[in-house]
Amino acid sequence: MKNANNMNNNPFEIISPSERWRAKGVEQQQSIAPLVQKVREVIELRAGGSKVMIDNGAIIKREVSKDGIITDTLLTESWQDWVDYWAIDYNYENRKEIIRLTNEQTGEIEEQWTGNYIFENEWQSFRTKRNPALELTAPPHHYDKQGKYKIMVKVIDILGIDTSKVMEVVIT
Repeated sequence: MKNANNMNNNPFEIISPSERWRAKGVEQQQSIAPLVQKVREVIELRAGGSKVMIDNGAIIKREVSKDGIITDTLLTESWQDWVDYWAIDYNYENRKEIIRLTNEQTGEIEEQWTGNYIFENEWQSFRTKRNPALELTAPPHHYDKQGKYKIMVKVIDILGIDTSKVMEVVIT
């Protein structure tokens, strides 16, 4: 307990844990939050169990042995470890996406372009359990005619998130 008369003179004054916590305030609560989260995760894991999680942009496998020993294994060491599959469509605007709709007035089925194109997988590289290596360079592609082409590259990461990028190339 603090003595009001001797507040600053005694270097050995006793401060209760609750007073110390309040004195440090939000800063201390924020610095201890990650530790509290890790303790919760370990409590959730039973002996002999494991859990895969993302922590600060890295994927970690946390295992608890039957003896209660906790082991963290880093599963991602570079950006390449995040890629599960990638593919290329060398002529993305070659095939329009057409849908069929029923005309409410006539009852006839009509085709309508959605404004999108269909991705045609012309080359791909993906991981399997037997072969976890991923080709990071696609083989050369030959175009029969000169002109402008749209190439679409599609990447799916190990979490199943799909990302695509369309680029234009000019063949002369």
